[in-house]
Amino acid sequence: MATANPILPQPGEDNCELEVNRVREKIKSTIVDCYRSYKSELIKLSEKKIALEKYKSFNQSEILTSPIKCVHEDIITRLDTELESIEFPKQPRMVSFTCENNKLLDGVKKLGKFVRSGIDYTNKSQPLVSVYELGTGNEQLYNPWGVTVVNQTGNIYIADHGNNCIKVFDSTAEYLFKFGDSTGEGAMNYPKCLSIYGKFIFKVGEQGDGQLEFYYPWGLRIDHSNEDIYICDRYNNRVQILTKYLCYKTKFGINALKEPLNVNVSEEYIYVLDGSNPCIHLSNRNFILQKSIISRGKGNQVIKPLSFFINNSDFILIAHYSSDAISIFNPEFKFVHKIPVSSSPLAVTVDNQNRVIVVCHNAENCLQIFYHLIYIPIQMIVAM
Repeated sequence: MATANPILPQPGEDNCELEVNRVREKIKSTIVDCYRSYKSELIKLSEKKIALEKYKSFNQSEILTSPIKCVHEDIITRLDTELESIEFPKQPRMVSFTCENNKLLDGVKKLGKFVRSGIDYTNKSQPLVSVYELGTGNEQLYNPWGVTVVNQTGNIYIADHGNNCIKVFDSTAEYLFKFGDSTGEGAMNYPKCLSIYGKFIFKVGEQGDGQLEFYYPWGLRIDHSNEDIYICDRYNNRVQILTKYLCYKTKFGINALKEPLNVNVSEEYIYVLDGSNPCIHLSNRNFILQKSIISRGKGNQVIKPLSFFINNSDFILIAHYSSDAISIFNPEFKFVHKIPVSSSPLAVTVDNQNRVIVVCHNAENCLQIFYHLIYIPIQMIVAM
C-alpha cells in the first residue's frame, strides 16, 4: 500500500483541466510505485526461498551418509521453520491515495472508472448545522465566546458569555443542560474560555501580578499528558501554568508575549496566540521561544484572531474575528484553506468526527458545525 505525498495547487491555478491532470498523474505514479514495491519484495522473497530449499536439499542428501546425522536434522528443522515463515505479498488490486489538495475540483470525477471509489465530495464550506439565536433561554446564546468538545461523547460545551453560564449540547447540537448561572460556588461572571475537566472543585486567583494572580485572564488549555492547566494572563503578558489541583507551577512569556489570548499544547510544542502582535509564538516544552509563525500581513493569514485550535494532526485552525472566516494551516504553517463562517467567529474546535465547530458573536450568536473540511486528507481508492 502506498500513500502519495500532498500536492497543493500553485497560486492562481484555478483551471479545472490542470487540476485534474495533476491528480491523474499523481495517481498513476502512486500506482507505479506501489507495483514496483510489490515486484521487488516478491523477487527478494522468491530468491530467499530458492536458496533455503537448495540448502535443505543438500542437508537431506548428506544425512544419508553423514556420521553426524543429528546436526543435519537440526539444520533441516530450522530451515523448515524459516520456509514456513515466508509470506509472499499479494498482488495489489487497489491503492490508497491521499491528497491534501486546496482545490480538488469536481472535474476529478472525469477520471471515470479509473477511480473505483472513495473520493470525498461532501460540502466543504456550508455548515452542516447552524443553530440558536440571541436570547436568554436554554436553546439561545448571548455572545457565546469559547467552545470545546468531549471526545468520548461528542458533547459540545459553550461559554455563553452574556448568560454567565456554560451550555452543553450533544453532537447534533441538541441542548442538554447548563451550569454556572446560579449564585454560590461555581457561579460565573462573563465566562470566555473553557477546557473540560469535570465537576467543580474550587476557584482560585485574584487580581494582581503575583503567583495565582491574574489581570484579565483569557484563554486556557489542559495539557492532557500531565493535566497541567495553561492560562493566558492577558494584561500581565504571560502564561501561568497550574497543576491539576490548581496550585501554581510556573509561568513563561514575560519578555516575549504581549496580551496573550489563547494557548494550545501538543506533544512537542506550546503555541500561544499573541493578541497585540498578532502572531502565534511557538515554544518548546522548556518554554524557550522557537519562532513566531503565521503573522499578520502575509496574504491569507492572521486578521484579528481571537482563538485557534491544534488538531491531532497538528493542523492549525484560526478564528478571524474581523474577516468572518476560519483559516487552516498545515503542520509546516502554510495556508491551505479558508472557511467562510457567520459573523465574527470567536472560537473554533474540532470534534471526534473531525467536524469543525465554530461559535459566532455579535448579530448571529450561533453555533455552527461544518462537514469534514478539505484540510482532512481525501482518500481515493484506485483500481490498479
